[in-house]
Amino acid sequence: MTSRVLEDHRAGRLSEAQIVAVLAHELGHHATGAASPMLIAMWLAGPWRLVARLVTGLAGALSGRPCQRTMRLMLFVGVTVAVVRAVYQDDWMVGGGLAALALSAVICPLADAAVSRRAEFAADRFAADHGLARELAAALRALDVTSSSASGWSRRLLASHPAPEQRISALLAVRVGVGATDQLRSGAGTRRPAAA
Repeated sequence: MTSRVLEDHRAGRLSEAQIVAVLAHELGHHATGAASPMLIAMWLAGPWRLVARLVTGLAGALSGRPCQRTMRLMLFVGVTVAVVRAVYQDDWMVGGGLAALALSAVICPLADAAVSRRAEFAADRFAADHGLARELAAALRALDVTSSSASGWSRRLLASHPAPEQRISALLAVRVGVGATDQLRSGAGTRRPAAA
């Protein structure tokens, strides 16, 4: 739980029932077993994140804080040149190691974000299974101050939480029909079950 949720409750933007739903969602992370693997993944990825922050911070300091796109392009070109040069010099081990490192720099954050989004849907399902779907959907609406559709596709791919609209649709679908829980499990919350 963030301090913002508690501040919203004190300010009257979140009701008691909505706070209970948010707490049930957070409990769902532990009840579904998602908390332990996420802590292990964060611990294992700690050195990688530290090195990434150091490299981007150093690059930003040396180049006068260029925009993120320019820095990513420079990094991509630098790694590509290094791999091509290593292969050209018949140093396949260095080239392969650099290529694997660059590939993991792309794949690891994407996989981490995908696993985290699935864990959010599982925690939502836990709250919904305990009769708090409507209250959690209302809390998500109250907490959603920015439109997630405004962010770019790369931010959506790297987001640790699904878009609030997807989560709300999935939560409301749980209340509508029988097959809706499967939709929430799969994370396809934007589709409604067919009417019987």
